[in-house]
Amino acid sequence: MNYDDGVALYRTGLHREPENDSAARSMVGMTPRSAMDNFRGSEEWLNQNHKIVYFDQVNAQLQEANARIAQLIQRPDVSPELTAQLEKLRDENEIALEKNSELEKRKMELESVQRADKEAGESLLRRLGQFVSKYIPGLK
Repeated sequence: MNYDDGVALYRTGLHREPENDSAARSMVGMTPRSAMDNFRGSEEWLNQNHKIVYFDQVNAQLQEANARIAQLIQRPDVSPELTAQLEKLRDENEIALEKNSELEKRKMELESVQRADKEAGESLLRRLGQFVSKYIPGLK
């Protein structure tokens, strides 16, 4: 990998710019696989990945909570004080749903990168097999 590959990995893997030049330069000479493995072992990546993996479940829970809040607000026996608290909770829930929308974008980016990573690995194995077949007959 070169410096530009390191910057691209930060942008794709952590969804941000490298904190400094030396962070991107630290990957110069590494194989893409080892650089990705380093990222996947970092606390920052694991935290983001955890949020992405559980996104659908959390998003469904937030939407269900919003629906329940809306039902409670409509009840005639709910006091004005409770209605105000419920409306505040609904607003906070809406903010969480907006944040989840951003996570959904990241999830789609991650899935795209994972597909590309798998395809690149399969392509490399095919080319290696072709090389072995062509230049080292009898070794298959």
